[in-house]
Amino acid sequence: MSLHAALRNGTKSVFLRFEEALDAPFGGEDNPLRHLGALGLYLLWITVGSGLYLYAVLDTGIDAVYRSIGYLSSEQWYLGGILRSLHRYASDGFMLLMLLHLVREWSYGRYHGFRLYSWMTGVPLIWLAYIAGIGGYWIVWDQLAQLSATATTELLDWLPIFSEPSARNFMAPDSINDRFFTMLVFLHLGVPLLLILGLWAHVHRISHVDYLPSRRSMLGTLAALLVLSLLKPALSNPPANLATVPGDLGFDWFILFIHPLTDLSSPALIWTLLFGLTALLFILPVLPHPQPQPVATVDAANCTGCDRCLADCPYAAISMQPHPRRPGWQLAVVDADLCAACGICAGACPSSTPFRRQETLLTGIDMPQQPVNALREQLEQALARLTGRSRIVVFSCARGADASTLAAADTAVIPLLCTGMLPPAFVEYALRGGADGVFVSTCRSGGCDFRLGERWTSERLLGQRNRICARPFRLHDCNSILPQPTTAEIWPMRWPSSEPGSNRFRAKDFPPISGKPPIMLKPAAIVGQLILYGAFAAFIGYFATSPKYRQIPDDVALIKLSISHLGDRECRKRTPEELAKLPPNMRAPMDCPRERSDIRLEVDFDGQPAFRTVMHPTGLYKDGVSTVYKRFELKAGKHQVAVRMNDNLIKPGFNFSKEAEVTLVPGQVMVIDFNPDHGGLFFK
Repeated sequence: MSLHAALRNGTKSVFLRFEEALDAPFGGEDNPLRHLGALGLYLLWITVGSGLYLYAVLDTGIDAVYRSIGYLSSEQWYLGGILRSLHRYASDGFMLLMLLHLVREWSYGRYHGFRLYSWMTGVPLIWLAYIAGIGGYWIVWDQLAQLSATATTELLDWLPIFSEPSARNFMAPDSINDRFFTMLVFLHLGVPLLLILGLWAHVHRISHVDYLPSRRSMLGTLAALLVLSLLKPALSNPPANLATVPGDLGFDWFILFIHPLTDLSSPALIWTLLFGLTALLFILPVLPHPQPQPVATVDAANCTGCDRCLADCPYAAISMQPHPRRPGWQLAVVDADLCAACGICAGACPSSTPFRRQETLLTGIDMPQQPVNALREQLEQALARLTGRSRIVVFSCARGADASTLAAADTAVIPLLCTGMLPPAFVEYALRGGADGVFVSTCRSGGCDFRLGERWTSERLLGQRNRICARPFRLHDCNSILPQPTTAEIWPMRWPSSEPGSNRFRAKDFPPISGKPPIMLKPAAIVGQLILYGAFAAFIGYFATSPKYRQIPDDVALIKLSISHLGDRECRKRTPEELAKLPPNMRAPMDCPRERSDIRLEVDFDGQPAFRTVMHPTGLYKDGVSTVYKRFELKAGKHQVAVRMNDNLIKPGFNFSKEAEVTLVPGQVMVIDFNPDHGGLFFK
């Protein structure tokens, strides 16, 4: 087994055990780990809804928005303040569930084959989510927004995408104005719209999508976030001041974690990790994985065009087209790229009944690896071998719990690709063929590897999707991590009927039931749910503001070197011979090429070299500005700062210099810049 497979299987085992543990208080339908995608989308809708309200009531302008959102948090805490807190905590919860959903889908191997499209369209959504989240913190323009904005632009400047460092926009307090707020609104409203559009593309090839979790899950999650918003409201930090470095800040580690990582390492390492992880997610589908199973096939002679397979297909792999040989009829067509090879369509087909009088049972749609005809033959052979007073047939899911241990003289076990491929008529056929009871072992609700197998099985056999006779059968949902079902689960089916002289069951003795107990009615389960919802809210609330983060030590000041300047042209005087070779109208005495000179720069602190560089001109023809941006951390106190620059390397020495003694206070930001209209190099 490869390292990747071992890691994936180990992670899957962890998820399975946690899912099984949460099934006890929540049940399959409300288990949050089984519905991470739907629950994450629900949190996104909460984020979008609360965000639209906040945008509608907030004042525009970089200073006005800070005042108005402070008013909402303090004076209108009962509405605006709660919605602001709900907006922040729901966005943090969305980030958490998005990453859990990604890891879970990877651990289950759901990134290749018919799931390839969903996987590929899901990866860019991670980038969009974090761009929207980081941009949202900037709108308030407090000290946390200042830290994030400067850290983000410094990280972006490592990439060769800007002609000038974007961090220069955050050098001094006068560099920010209301146009910056307009850009933030576009960023924080436009990117989420792209995210929602991307989510539609992510799921549009999936049918019967759970856009929302169960009602109880929604109410429980919303209640937990509301309680968190009341107990720990989201508040702004002090207003931003670009002349100082922010101190200790309540830090959102769900969204802004990349900034401390950059400070601890380097922009080069962070971009390498980001691009490397993204590339790894994209190439996962081409890594070794199990070969795809044969897809469903359609028999035109037996397809009636009823479209039941279309209605039940979990991945929209079936479409209806005009029948080639029956005018006015339709024919099911299978898209091989989307087919999951689950067999759910065969279980939905009305021609899949075993009662048809055909020596070889041909159905409208079937699975080559386990045809309905072979299933009928396997059932008949199993019934013929059964002995004992009570004979039981067990249909189990090959991807769920291993039911082979139940096989005995009086019990036959027939594994299926998915229990969703079991036509309901097979229950009646087994009972008429000599079985006293039928046991169907499905996956837990929300735990089907093909999404809808256990749901369609339950609805079909319980008469909610197809009407069948009330005969002795039992549905039992279980998980592949535990050795279920056990003999104790089918033991009641081995008891004979109380009717004298008969060992057969009667329908009233053992009516069809579902293995799903009313979880919410159990007091212990309710207490368990309250504890788990509380733990979720506490986890979100803590890491949304803690532990606090300080970018630099409290006894340190920051010096920012930021220069953007056009180097001089390296002109030279033409010789008489060169002038004679030129046409008369082009005999300029000086030869000045289009390219600009490199710029040499040196910085010393307290007489010691601190920085040496040569700045190269930008542009295709090397005729653009030369730029540099560098941060230095110095202990607070008096320092001798010297800066020297030469913008024409043909000339020796330095034609610009600046030296001064400066007194730095803790947290101060001093800028070293260049402006030829103000004497060249200057400190501010």
